[in-house]
Amino acid sequence: PFLSNSYKNMTMIVDESEIFYGAEIRPSGSPWHTSARANLRQRGKWKLPSSSMFRNSRKFTFDNTIAAEGAGALHNNNMMRYLLYQLGHEVNEDEFALTIENDNAPEFNEIVEPCGNDMLDRFWTDGSDGEFYKIDDHFRFDDNYGKAEITNRHFWYDAPNSRGETNYPDPNAAGSYHTAWIKRSREADYDYSALINFFKTLSENEYTEDEIGRMVNIDKLAIMTAVRGYAADWDSVTNTRPKNSFFYRPPNGGRWQLLHWDSDLGFQSGSAGDP
Repeated sequence: PFLSNSYKNMTMIVDESEIFYGAEIRPSGSPWHTSARANLRQRGKWKLPSSSMFRNSRKFTFDNTIAAEGAGALHNNNMMRYLLYQLGHEVNEDEFALTIENDNAPEFNEIVEPCGNDMLDRFWTDGSDGEFYKIDDHFRFDDNYGKAEITNRHFWYDAPNSRGETNYPDPNAAGSYHTAWIKRSREADYDYSALINFFKTLSENEYTEDEIGRMVNIDKLAIMTAVRGYAADWDSVTNTRPKNSFFYRPPNGGRWQLLHWDSDLGFQSGSAGDP
């Protein structure tokens, strides 16, 4: 099977010295890069069995940025994570490596720690018990098979209807958000109440700094916005697109903040926010 979520059996050998049996691998990535996505040597994810850990993690992603975005984008993500790290922000780990599948030619890939449970537990006590969302574009479909990609909604609550329909979703219903704010923790709870309450508070625009500071980590949000803005990272939630980020609230009364993902299209002259 060729579906993205279909794992294949794998044995991982590291530096010709360590062998990990029982691993699994699958293709992944944006559908915009179909050629790279179809090539399991250039873009994908793998995971190790629960009995094995490699560098304190079980899951990894890999991405041949050169194949999709060109050599000029090779260090984009690495540089963004470094800047965030220097400013005291939580970031996932990454490194460059040569990867070889069977007897194929080596590929130069970036190996990245996913934004997931292992990373959350590394930074926060019981971090994987927090609320964790992947942010993506918002799509609307009508009964005539029409589609609207709404790319100007960021932290939105009951946003204006861009296509003129009168039956747009209830802003207080979880179903209005679950395709663009994709749960990556506590999925079975299907509880969007805290997220919706945050959106509603922003839309009313009557809060004080202290009040909003009890809901969102202002310092961490400012760091993320400044770094991605400095790099003119237009394809992210802090600039012109509501995507390529994760939104997270640690457990036990934590405050919302963004986590970095995918700055392949940053550092482009002439793009939105280009300094």
